[in-house]
Amino acid sequence: MRYVITVEGRLGTAARAAFGGMTITATEGSRTSLEGELDQSALFGILLKVQSLALELVGVRRVDREGASTLAVV
Repeated sequence: MRYVITVEGRLGTAARAAFGGMTITATEGSRTSLEGELDQSALFGILLKVQSLALELVGVRRVDREGASTLAVV
């Protein structure tokens, strides 16, 4: 499954390195999106990294192959 995880703020170099393999994009305002193909275990691992880096989680979206959201958790 492909997921887009949005956090508040911009990620520095060290934080970006913690999310290796993810596409990291600065979005509107001061938010950052992390996007990638993740199974359930990898998704929980990314969410644990978000928590351990004290990042504010804004939302998690599961997207289909065409880019449409199929599930959103905020």
